[in-house]
Amino acid sequence: MLSGNSARPDLKAETELFRVQHYIKVYNLALDLTGSIDAAKELSARVFENAARLFEHHSIPLNCDKYLSAQVYLLYAQRVSP
Repeated sequence: MLSGNSARPDLKAETELFRVQHYIKVYNLALDLTGSIDAAKELSARVFENAARLFEHHSIPLNCDKYLSAQVYLLYAQRVSP
């Protein structure tokens, strides 16, 4: 779990571990929504960029699946809305 202290030297490693642990779930949801491998990769990357910024100053809850899923849907909706 990421801690709320961005000055910690292991924050980058913790962020990467978080991404590795959750990437497949986020990517598969993004792929289901977009139907495109490239778009799913882009959407997944944006989800984790946003999460990294947010959790730089806040702890990640142990069960963050709902948060990550919501981010996929939100970013997808923003992408396809006129």
